[in-house]
Amino acid sequence: MTIIDGTTSWRRRGILALAALLTVLTAGLVVGTPAVAAVPGVSTATPSIAQGKTLTIDFDAQGAAHAKDWVGVYASGLIQARCPSPATYWGYTSSGTQSAGSTAKNAGSVTFDTSSWMPGAYSVYFCQNDGYTTTGVPITVTVTPAPDPTPPPDPDLIWPSLPGGFVSDTLRLPAVPLQSPVTQRLGGLWNGSAPTSYAKVGGDDWLTVDANGVVSGTTPGAVPDNAGEITVSATSGIRTAQILVEVPVAQAPPVRAVSWNAWGDGAHVTDAVGKNLAALATRGAGILGFQDGGADMAKSIAAALGWNVETSGNLGVVSRYPFAATAKADAAPTAPAFGATVDVYGHALRVWDAYIAAGSGAPVAPIADLVRPDVQQADRVPVVVLAGLGVEGDVSALTGTGLTDAYRAANPSGGATWPVFPSASATATRIDVVLEAGAALHAVDADQLRVGWPSATDPAGNSWASDHAAVTAVFTLADAAVTPSPTPSASTPPATPGQSAAPTPGAGTGTGELPWTGADPLPILLVAGILLALGAGAVVAVRLRNRRRTEG
Repeated sequence: MTIIDGTTSWRRRGILALAALLTVLTAGLVVGTPAVAAVPGVSTATPSIAQGKTLTIDFDAQGAAHAKDWVGVYASGLIQARCPSPATYWGYTSSGTQSAGSTAKNAGSVTFDTSSWMPGAYSVYFCQNDGYTTTGVPITVTVTPAPDPTPPPDPDLIWPSLPGGFVSDTLRLPAVPLQSPVTQRLGGLWNGSAPTSYAKVGGDDWLTVDANGVVSGTTPGAVPDNAGEITVSATSGIRTAQILVEVPVAQAPPVRAVSWNAWGDGAHVTDAVGKNLAALATRGAGILGFQDGGADMAKSIAAALGWNVETSGNLGVVSRYPFAATAKADAAPTAPAFGATVDVYGHALRVWDAYIAAGSGAPVAPIADLVRPDVQQADRVPVVVLAGLGVEGDVSALTGTGLTDAYRAANPSGGATWPVFPSASATATRIDVVLEAGAALHAVDADQLRVGWPSATDPAGNSWASDHAAVTAVFTLADAAVTPSPTPSASTPPATPGQSAAPTPGAGTGTGELPWTGADPLPILLVAGILLALGAGAVVAVRLRNRRRTEG
């Protein structure tokens, strides 16, 4: 138990009373402190503003206005006790300009055009009566870089859902042989009012562009380390855009072919032609086989690129290479496929395009019958088949003719192409194929092509204008050399398949035992016999000696 005596209690009560008195006095001082008088100053509703925007500075002279009060802006961004001299930008409060008005303004605003201001921090002062005295607190304003200018609206956009200018910032052409001409028009890749001028702004010396937007040149005599390049700038009067054109150069240029379902000529997707051009621009493809509205799509793509086109029925083939004069095999209702021959830098290549609608149940056999004669002659003229088939497994009817499934050869599994977006009513399956035949044709790669994340519920906005993935394959194409089959001799029956003919004894004449070849074996046999006899004699001598020692 703690005992507090009277003295301690008295002292404690005194301390508490003193503390209470100090609290009351302090509160009275706080309440009784007069407010600080307002002073002239500046403020702004936009302390951060983009370059080129109008900056509004509000001022208030607090009843002490002069006609020559002014607002000063300083690029240093520093805050000082008085208005620095000289000001970077300034204006009188009475007029808002650098000419003072006749009447003082107690409050208002001064505006500044920041178009010529450099991005950075600025300090702003209220300066009194044409002098450098300030009683207010300066403020800081930050000017940020101007955003990229928004091009004016183009009422003549060909594909309104796509940006104006080139649909792609890069165009990669198919590979070109050494010392060969190159020609490619660019105007068809432009979205909007036609450009009024084209100019080369960089690239290799051997590539140029003319006033009509046609890139041309002749490839060098040796394969360069990198693809040839030219950067072209085009202007339409409304906008300016650039495109990089790449021209691979190869001694034996590969050929990239694409099987592409146009999905009803692109009717399900907004601006399908422009989106297809954008999708293929960087792929370096030289042959495109379109199905399902493919004829119209092929014509549109060929017109934009300035390439060659052949169509039949619902099908169309676009080719960077010219079509040969070889007769075209047209499609028929019972056999929806057609064939045409292209000339790939002196190499003939037979191209077939075929299509069977998914779920139609139509047989593939009639198409196989159409292509079979060409496949049988594929060692003379190689064959490529670009097909969209209705049911997975139908490809076997085509491979049964001797064609090779290029995608499956490169990818042992997977590869579903339809539908390109998840569907509860359809199982993803591989029904789009590229096939090839011919000793001079060799597939070196195969892949699929699609863009973005296609939506089944809102396909109009898809970047990919099909419900199928396209299939691409890259081929090397050599000279087709056909070796004639030898005529069997009447006296020499053909060898049994799978067996090798027996070698002819001797030197190709006579019969009997096979002669010795190499060193004469007789000296070797004589030496071996002598060594064997000496060894046997030594063994007998040792045994006789041991027996005598035992008997003795």
